[in-house]
Parts: sequence; C-alpha cells; structure tokens
Amino acid sequence: MLMNDYYLTEPINTSLVLSRLCQIKQFNAASLRLNPLPPGRIPWRDADLLEMPKNVAYCVTCQVSIWNRDFLLGLAKRNKSAWEFERYGSFQVGDEPRPLLVTPSKEFPFIDAVHKGYWEKFGAKCLADNDIDYDFSKRGLPPFKVRIIEGLKAFIFAVVPNNWIVRVQNAFGLGAKERK
Repeated sequence: MLMNDYYLTEPINTSLVLSRLCQIKQFNAASLRLNPLPPGRIPWRDADLLEMPKNVAYCVTCQVSIWNRDFLLGLAKRNKSAWEFERYGSFQVGDEPRPLLVTPSKEFPFIDAVHKGYWEKFGAKCLADNDIDYDFSKRGLPPFKVRIIEGLKAFIFAVVPNNWIVRVQNAFGLGAKERK
C-alpha cells in the first residue's frame, strides 16, 4: 500500500523489496512496513526485522507496507477512511496471530508531499523540479497558524507517549479529519 501523496525521492532497491516480499510470505506476517515510523520494538527472529506490538498507537499505518491481502481487506472494511484505518485499526488487531513487521531502516525512499490538507514545501518543490504545473489556489502551502499548531502538536507527541494520546483521542472522538 502506498498513499497517493507519497512521492519517491530516490530509485527503489527492487531486489531488497522482493526479498521483503519473500519474508512476509515466509513469516506469514499480517504486514511488513518498509518505513520504521513508528519503529518496531521487538527483534524478529534472525531476519533483520522488528515486530510492532499489537494494540498500540500506529501499529497499523498507511505508511509504505506490504500486506497480507485478506488481513488488509478485513481491517479496511471496518474503517471508513485512512485516518480511521490508522487510529482505530491499530486497536482492532489484538487477536491477530500473525506478526506486524517493520524494517529497521527506511527502505522505500519517499516524502509526504501533502500533509493536513496542505502542500509541504518539498512537495511543491518536487512539482516544480519535474515541470508539473499545479494550481496552488486549490490547495496551497499551510498558513503560519497551521504551522504553529502542528509544531505544538509535534512537541506534545514528543513528550507524551503516542499510545496514551491516541487512546484519549479515540475515546473522545478528537482529531477526526474532515473530508474536503
């Protein structure tokens, strides 16, 4: 799975991705994330992989991943959006016997070109570098107020455990993304 606002920044190491595809089959994993954000916590066998504990914030993400198709479809059917898939789906995998695996380093080089409904500066630069015309009146760069709020949220997430924050958000329905 690859979200449509992730832009590649370097060539992909095809042989590495193919070897990761073999590993997800070999270990009968539910998913194998190719970007350790958040990082896995438990070394997985002798495979240069880490396992994400289940039922913790963002153990299920929309980051670049290889998925067991049935697991992905089952989880997607329970959640209406990518946002719900991450936020609620992370707490819907408790009984899943298959591991959620993560690579120890970023193996699929990309940038998140659009964030919170606004173009990131490097996303806009990527468009310009590739001679892609875009009407920024439809979706522009974030205003100063949004940057300040995002900076404050980043600080809070840096000092308060993600798991606690997401459980509180889920319990009170906070932070839901509006559809535009």
